[in-house]
Amino acid sequence: MSDALQLAIDALTIEDVSIRSVTAEMADGYDPKFDADAEELDVQLKHVVSSFELLDVGNEEQPVELLRVFIDLGVRWVRPAASDAEEDLDEPSESANKVAAIEAVLIADYSMDHNPGEAALEQFAQQNASFHVWPYWREFVSNQCLRMNLPKLVLPTRQFYRPPEE
Repeated sequence: MSDALQLAIDALTIEDVSIRSVTAEMADGYDPKFDADAEELDVQLKHVVSSFELLDVGNEEQPVELLRVFIDLGVRWVRPAASDAEEDLDEPSESANKVAAIEAVLIADYSMDHNPGEAALEQFAQQNASFHVWPYWREFVSNQCLRMNLPKLVLPTRQFYRPPEE
């Protein structure tokens, strides 16, 4: 672990995880309730730490600075690709095979004891924030699948980033 990352870990405390935006959709005419092949759909995941920002939320008497990290997450169900023998040269885009998708931007807010610097905050956002957001995303996807009659999907617990050993 780098010294900059450790500085950020020491300075930051998770305060909140929230959803900024969410979309959940199914392709026109698709009904998973009556799709005999629903369990055969391929699942694709998206996970991108898109940005972070510093927010001044205090007042003159008591300044408070927050780190806010934005993470784009998504899961989509697609029909398995046709075999090479069946593929057309003008292959349809991936979205043509998409039957359902759930996407969201989740936000993680951290209070700061002190500002460890831009490089440390960026490293923290890229390497640590996902650990705080992921359990909320897993629960959201699981419940949304149930509400949309999609095949049950429990996202794995996971390691996001492991820097090379020095």
